[in-house]
Amino acid sequence: MTLEFGQTDELVNTQFAPLAALLAHYQQNQVFKPLHEVEMVMKSRDFTPHDKLKQVVVSILAGCRTLSEANQKLKSEWGLAQIGGWPRFADQSGLSRTLDSLTLMVSIQV
Repeated sequence: MTLEFGQTDELVNTQFAPLAALLAHYQQNQVFKPLHEVEMVMKSRDFTPHDKLKQVVVSILAGCRTLSEANQKLKSEWGLAQIGGWPRFADQSGLSRTLDSLTLMVSIQV
């Protein structure tokens, strides 16, 4: 992936340019690869459970203190989403359900 910084004719591409660079670096160096070892049985419609976990990490790095802030901060960030390999960011309710399923799995295993 080639990441380019510069001016565009658009008013705004992303307000998270440093995070975009970090996300591109993570993608290139497969930093999120261990997340694929997490076994989750969930239905996937637009995003895999692993994609949602990555998006939770991105939302934290974007400064979201709660998942409910993800819709406000990241929903319009299609440029940042594309760097992550997604057409857009998942809704916070989908991210929350993914984390809930992990909590349930840990409870069952204990």
